[in-house]
Amino acid sequence: MKRFFLKILEFKLVFFAKRVLSRYQPKIVAVAGSVGKTSTVQAIALALAKDFRVGQTLRSYNQELGVPLSILRQETGYRSLWRWLKIFLRAAGLAFGRKKSDFPQVLVLELGADKPGDLERLLNWVKPEIGVLTSATVEHVEFFGSIEAAIAEEQKLVKSLPKNAVAVLNADDPNVVAATPQIRAKIIRYSQNQSAEVQVNNAAILGENVKNLQGVSAKISVSGSSIPVVIQDTVGRHSLYAVAAAFAVAHALQVNLSNVSEQLRKYQPPAGRMRLLKGVKDTLIIDDTYNSSPAAAKAALDTLAELETPAKKYAILGDMRELGPVSEEEHVKIGQYVLGKADYLITVGEQAKHIANGAKFAGFPIDRILSFDKPEGVGNFLQDRLLAQDLILVKGSQGIRCEKVVKEIMAEPERASELLTRQYWPWI
Repeated sequence: MKRFFLKILEFKLVFFAKRVLSRYQPKIVAVAGSVGKTSTVQAIALALAKDFRVGQTLRSYNQELGVPLSILRQETGYRSLWRWLKIFLRAAGLAFGRKKSDFPQVLVLELGADKPGDLERLLNWVKPEIGVLTSATVEHVEFFGSIEAAIAEEQKLVKSLPKNAVAVLNADDPNVVAATPQIRAKIIRYSQNQSAEVQVNNAAILGENVKNLQGVSAKISVSGSSIPVVIQDTVGRHSLYAVAAAFAVAHALQVNLSNVSEQLRKYQPPAGRMRLLKGVKDTLIIDDTYNSSPAAAKAALDTLAELETPAKKYAILGDMRELGPVSEEEHVKIGQYVLGKADYLITVGEQAKHIANGAKFAGFPIDRILSFDKPEGVGNFLQDRLLAQDLILVKGSQGIRCEKVVKEIMAEPERASELLTRQYWPWI
C-alpha cells in the first residue's frame, strides 16, 4: 500500500514538474556523484545568482520525489494527506495558472543514485544542459551488488548528455575520468592535482594551529585568470572542489568571472560538511556528520592529521552505511588509516566496530579505542575528558546520527538548529 501511494505521488509530481519545465524552459545544471553533491549544488547556485534567477535542490531532495519537489519549489508533505493536497494545488497553479515572473532561469539540481536505475529514471525527463560529476567512489554498494555497478550508475549523467551539452568533470577522480571516452558533450575539467581547464592552485588551510583556524584558501585559474578564493569556517581542502566546479559551470554559461568571485566570497559548506564549530572547554570540532563513505572518511582523517594542536586529537567515526558485501573490509581499512592521525578513536554503531578492529590490527593503542552502539551519550562521556585545544573530528553516515554527538559537546547547543545538519522534522 505504501509503495503504491509513493508511485502515485511520483507520477503526479513528475507530471507537474515536466509541465513546469516545458512552460518556463529553465537551463538545467545537474549534479551527480558519490561525494560532494550538495556542497557543489550550493556553490554553483551562489556563483550564478548575480547573473540569473537561480533555483536549486531543496535540502537534499535528490530522488524520485525530491527532484520534482525542488523544481516545483515545494517541501515534502511527509505523511500528511492535507500537506500533499496543498502541494498539488500549488503545483497545478505553477503549471497551468498565471505565469510566474520570478521562476528561475537556471535550476541547479542534485541527482542521487542509491540503487540501480535511479539516475536513468530521473534522466528520462530531466534534460540537463550541463552535467557535473563530482566523484564516483565506493558508496551504496549494498544496493548495486558490486563497486563497478555503483560507479557505472554515477557515470550515467555525463554519458547521457547530448553533443550540445557540457560535461563538467572532477579530473582528480579516476573513476570520473574513466567515463570520458563515452561522453559526447563538450568537457570542462576541474582539478587540484592535474592540468585542467579550471585549476585549483596553492590550496592551503588558513591558520597555523587549532587556536586560529579560519578556513581554506586557493587560487582558481580559469580562462587565463587567477582568482583568489577563501572559504570560511571549514578545514576541508576538498571543499575547494565545489568552488572549482562552480567556476567551471559559470565559465560554460559565459558568466563574468569577477561576478562569480564576488558571489563565492559568501560561500560556506553546508552544515555537517567539515564545518568548524567551537566546542566545550575551549576545544574545536570538525563537524563532518552529514554522511560518510570510505573516500570521504579518508579525506577527513587526512585533514585531522594535517592540523596542529598542542593537545589531543579525537576521531569519532560512525558507521559507513550501504556498503553491502564490502562493508566489513572498508571499515577495517578506515581503522587502519586512523593510525598516526588521531590520539583517540571512538566508534559509533555496529558496523563501526570493524573500524576499531582495524585500528587494533594496525597497532593503535587499545586503551585509546572505545566503541559505542549509538551516538547518545558519547558527547557526555567526552565532556569529562576533553581539555582546552583538543581537536575533535566527528563523522558518520546519516543513519547513525553523529550530529547528536556534536550537539552534546558544542559550545553553543542553543544554536544547533542553525549550525548542525538534520535539525528539522522528521529527523528531530
